[in-house]
Amino acid sequence: MLFQHRKAYGLFCTLIGLFWYIFTIGYLTPLLRGGPAGGVVFYASLGSTPKEIIFNTISNPNLILGKFFSPDALFYYFLLLLPVIIGLHWKQIVFIIPALPMLLLNIISDYAPQRDLISHYSLPIFPFIIVWLIYSIKEYKQENKKHWLKPKIIIVSAIISFLLLAKYDFFVTRYLPNLSNLLYLYKAVNLVTTKESVLTTFNIAPHLSKRQNIKLIDKNWDLQKGNEVFKYIIIDLKNNNFEFNSSLVLKLKSNSTYKLMYESNGVYLFKLPPIEEDMLRK
Repeated sequence: MLFQHRKAYGLFCTLIGLFWYIFTIGYLTPLLRGGPAGGVVFYASLGSTPKEIIFNTISNPNLILGKFFSPDALFYYFLLLLPVIIGLHWKQIVFIIPALPMLLLNIISDYAPQRDLISHYSLPIFPFIIVWLIYSIKEYKQENKKHWLKPKIIIVSAIISFLLLAKYDFFVTRYLPNLSNLLYLYKAVNLVTTKESVLTTFNIAPHLSKRQNIKLIDKNWDLQKGNEVFKYIIIDLKNNNFEFNSSLVLKLKSNSTYKLMYESNGVYLFKLPPIEEDMLRK
């Protein structure tokens, strides 16, 4: 808007966005998390707090300038634009400006997955690339250029790019193995009838997320070491991606604290009876 003679609206949106960033990072996120913003760890090379990161970036821009033209970053730009690059016009590049903050965060991050198309970090950028493409096509029509640039050509180009960039091995290694246990997981999840706390794995957690307290299990979790008390524990031994020790099931079975509610095909659901829960919380 600042570049399209709508400066008042553009300035207003910029100020609102800046206020919202300061509010969420400085107050809302620490309030909800009970600590500092979790993403700070991805920018450890720039500082340990949001204030340090901003100050170091402004006072010493050399810390980030080199990252913009690194081979990793250049390849990331290429991946972002590849599906629609044949239809983009440089005169309409202004439409990518709203996506620059997210692009900047991805580029300067120490966390490499922020610069690939596998993770979700690039999703906020894509709508602005599409808008850039739409206005680019309009620009080419006004210039009476690229008559061959039809919707079918762009769609085919996008599909080919998708097929080239798709991670087929992920389907075989990550998702296909889960199909054999879907029925048993579905039964176990349906037995979690209350909104009380749950300890489980990353692939089960989304199906039980409508509750105040849910935690992903890890190798350090041990029933005997005074860990946080959970009403339900649900795990899938067949799809244990090194998230927990397989011996945990035997420990839970032999422990009188938790009651085994469901067991089938490597899927286990344990529940903490009300009396035991009261005793552990005291």
